[in-house]
Order: sequence, then structure tokens, then C-alpha cells
Amino acid sequence: PDKTLYIEEISSDKEIETARFLRSKEGKHAIPAPTLEVKKYFSGYLLDPMKIFFRRGKVEFEKESTVVRPTYSYLGKYTISNVAVEQLALFTANSISGVAKGGRAILENYESGIVINLELNLEYGYKIDELLSKVQEEVKKIVEYCTALNVLKVNVTAKKLII
Repeated sequence: PDKTLYIEEISSDKEIETARFLRSKEGKHAIPAPTLEVKKYFSGYLLDPMKIFFRRGKVEFEKESTVVRPTYSYLGKYTISNVAVEQLALFTANSISGVAKGGRAILENYESGIVINLELNLEYGYKIDELLSKVQEEVKKIVEYCTALNVLKVNVTAKKLII
């Protein structure tokens, strides 16, 4: 490591207290740090963003903390096959209006996460660039939420146009 950061340097006393409470009462290892910072180094572990609301005067601020279930968890290990992730990605894409049934998903595994390649059939009458962008966003969101895998990229290719 180039630099060591202590939790006291980036989190308030209240956030640290909340993390300790979650650890002692609910058995969750809470790190009061932004999800993306932790996710970058814990790809494939179960991540769950937790929202903490607090008030200063009349204004509500929202701050995000991250709950990480470490690899030594009492729940054991989990594995997700490539086929399951590919089917989830394809199902998500096919559920978007403008994407016709069928298509194909191919997964690439990397140390820091996964890349999803989709080949889709599209319905005539939709703006292709907007539709493909929506597919990319939705597939990334759903796959990350359901699997806790770090999705590096979603490549989408329109293979057929169904009239």
C-alpha cells in the first residue's frame, strides 16, 4: 500500500458508532465508506448499500455507508455460474420495451469484475442508441444488485431488427 487511511480520518464519530452497533447487534461488518471505494477491492463479495439519514436543522442529508460480508462469514461461501449470470442479463435485457425475445449473452471474467456481451434482437420503431444505452444501464444495475459482482462493462450489439 502507498498510504494507510484510518477510518477516523474519513468517517464521523456517529458513523463509526452506527457501524459498531450493526456489528455487535446484527452481526454485520459495516464499513462507513462509499460503496464504490470498497467494491473496487471486494469484487464478488456480498455488498449492500445502507442509507443513513440525519438532520441538521430542517434539511435532511443522505449519506451512504457500505455493509460488507467478509469471506470468513459464518454463512459460508457462494458461487454463481456464468450461465446463471448470462441468463439474468439476457432476461433483464428482454424485459425492456423495444427488445425482442431471443438474443445471446456471453460473460468474460476478470480479476476486478465481469464484462457482459449481449447480442440482441430489437423491435422496429425505437431509437436504437437510446434503447441500447437503457439496456446497458439496466443490465449493469440488476446484475450488480442480484449477484454483488462488479460489472466492469456491458457491451450491447444489435444483431437483428424485427419489423
